[in-house]
Amino acid sequence: MGGKACYNDFRMFGLASAVAAFLIWALSGSLLLRSIPLPGPVVTWFGFAVGALFLGVTVAKRRARELRLAKERYLHKLLLVGIAFAGVSLCYQSAVKATTVANAILTHSTQAVLTAAVFVPLFLRTRVPKTGFIAVVLGFLGLVILLAPQLTWYGSFWGNSWGIILGLLSAVFYAWFNVQVPAFKDALPQDVILTFALGISSLLLLPFAILSWSPGLTIDSVTVVKLIIFGLLNNMLGNILYYYALRKRPVDQVTALSYLEPVIAIAAAAVFLGEPVKSTAALGGAIILASSAIAVFGEQLPFLRKTANS
Repeated sequence: MGGKACYNDFRMFGLASAVAAFLIWALSGSLLLRSIPLPGPVVTWFGFAVGALFLGVTVAKRRARELRLAKERYLHKLLLVGIAFAGVSLCYQSAVKATTVANAILTHSTQAVLTAAVFVPLFLRTRVPKTGFIAVVLGFLGLVILLAPQLTWYGSFWGNSWGIILGLLSAVFYAWFNVQVPAFKDALPQDVILTFALGISSLLLLPFAILSWSPGLTIDSVTVVKLIIFGLLNNMLGNILYYYALRKRPVDQVTALSYLEPVIAIAAAAVFLGEPVKSTAALGGAIILASSAIAVFGEQLPFLRKTANS
């Protein structure tokens, strides 16, 4: 009995880490990021660089042996993680600039469906439980209802088409990233993996940050503080929690919970920025919360127990 209780506590802590990561990303993305008067690629690069520098300093002495092991044996795999990491951020932020935020979020969030239906069977050679598919599909339905009033096709046809393509491409990078992390489960500590991922991503994104910089831009002390906080929260702490969740829980459960992020972001924007909330947001949010409950408790719910075991 005690062993089962410990297992349940361990299981819930892994899922709680995922929820905490999505909470951090939603708040930092909807509130902090908007208050930084710099182009998206510059903010993203700075965030990656801050996270890589801070983690690198903290793990340099404690993880010297693991860092050497990572460099000697796993550098090629860590390079792929860094590419996926950078691809998610660059494609999603570019999608936001090319089309509406709602269009970008909706296409970006197809990552949960792609992860469960394509990438987990293809790369991890495992089958996602039916409750996992139910949670992912139900969550995506809730997201469509949540964002439907804001979906639009404004501007040029090619501009919107390119934005939607970039949003879908960010989802592909996201799904690819999700299935790479479990491969390091017993090989390297998560802080070592994240140090390499952030460092590689910052190097890959540096040219984009340079190209997006204009001579008239200036950075004051307040902006520097915000950039550092953004890097520590969004790029370091959020990813530490997300890495932990992916290493401890099935990928489909963690990705199903990712639909909580837009719900939190919309709620935060309404409370702190005074942005209006459409009437359908409550229905969409309720469906997303239901999908999250299925992802977490699906095997324990009586009406889904038979489905989970089939």
